[in-house]
Amino acid sequence: MAVIADNAFGLIINGEFQASMGMAWLGAIAYTLQIFFDFSGYSDMAIGLGQMFGFHFEENFNYPYISKTVSEFWRRWHISMQTWFRDYVYFPMGGSRVSKPRDRKSVV
Repeated sequence: MAVIADNAFGLIINGEFQASMGMAWLGAIAYTLQIFFDFSGYSDMAIGLGQMFGFHFEENFNYPYISKTVSEFWRRWHISMQTWFRDYVYFPMGGSRVSKPRDRKSVV
């Protein structure tokens, strides 16, 4: 995928993109798949190595390219980052706690 994407986006001559519409689309699709395969592969390697050492890591991808919305794409792509951020940043900083306003009469 990287070779196709590099060839497609390497067609810049004198500051102008000289590829056909089809080659531009092929380059964009190849780059999209390259990013997915890179991150998916690294994630799978981390999960496998973690299991070898007795750790359990969650899957990080759940078919993000079949998403219908941007927010669904984010949830499907960043599963482990989202849960880490929720557990170690959002909740410790107060999370979703909403306090009720106190009545001034009850304050002494």
